[in-house]
Amino acid sequence: APQLLKSMANDKHIGFLSAFGTESEDAEPKRAIVFTTCIASVFCLAGNVNYITPIITMFFLAMYGTINVSCFISGYLKSPGFRPKWKYFHWSTALIGASMCLVLMFVISVLYAFIALILAGGMFVYIRNNKDVKEWGSAIVGFRLEQATTALLDLSEINFNIRLK
Repeated sequence: APQLLKSMANDKHIGFLSAFGTESEDAEPKRAIVFTTCIASVFCLAGNVNYITPIITMFFLAMYGTINVSCFISGYLKSPGFRPKWKYFHWSTALIGASMCLVLMFVISVLYAFIALILAGGMFVYIRNNKDVKEWGSAIVGFRLEQATTALLDLSEINFNIRLK
């Protein structure tokens, strides 16, 4: 969890998380470690560690689910910048992974699943409204690129049979 918090802070999409980032990628996220330790300690001091396990599980499943959705979109649209290193990758495996994460979230706890999805949606809206432009590209741009490429390839296969006088 501290590494995830550090990565989100270093991306600088969510401004109030910037305190948990580090100067270099290799540095230990000391503030993030202290923050997550404090959160875990509160639940441990409450007397039952089982209070925090479904919450932590929801957020990790939400994280893995969104990564799988991102891989699905990039793989399905054949984004030129997306080059997965796993030789057995197919966009359908990412879709299955995202679906499994969503189903598991609701199997574990319907209430916590809804809370995690609302928080993830809130983060998406916050990032989208922040209008912070990064050089990573966009799934929407990838979708438009795929449509244009497909349309051009379809046009190259048509025999127009034009007669010149």
